[in-house]
Amino acid sequence: AYVKPVTDEYFFKIIKHEMIHSYFYIASNNCEYPEWLFEGIALYLAGQNKNKIESFKNFLNYYDHKDEGIYKESGFAVEFLIKYYGKGKFLELVRGLKYIASKEKFAVLFKEIYGFELKYENFKA
Repeated sequence: AYVKPVTDEYFFKIIKHEMIHSYFYIASNNCEYPEWLFEGIALYLAGQNKNKIESFKNFLNYYDHKDEGIYKESGFAVEFLIKYYGKGKFLELVRGLKYIASKEKFAVLFKEIYGFELKYENFKA
């Protein structure tokens, strides 16, 4: 079977992605966090966002589980939050995770920080 050659760039992005997961896991003290945020941070910071999306339709479905679909939007959701609302608010969200114990409490924290509800229609440039 043909195996596509892996470039150094691809390899280093994978390593960076996994190291970001490790750092996030340690920094968040293994608290409850949305899977879309966990994957989104790694995708965004590792430079793995590809195939730009037209609109968000699925990432919020990935709070406590994940499958291949999580990779399509979650990195772009994180990129959106940082690009339009700044790193400060995003870091405030990440720091607040240690106080979160449910999907509902995360939604409250998100609204307190960003001033809007965690809904797809609010993720538009």
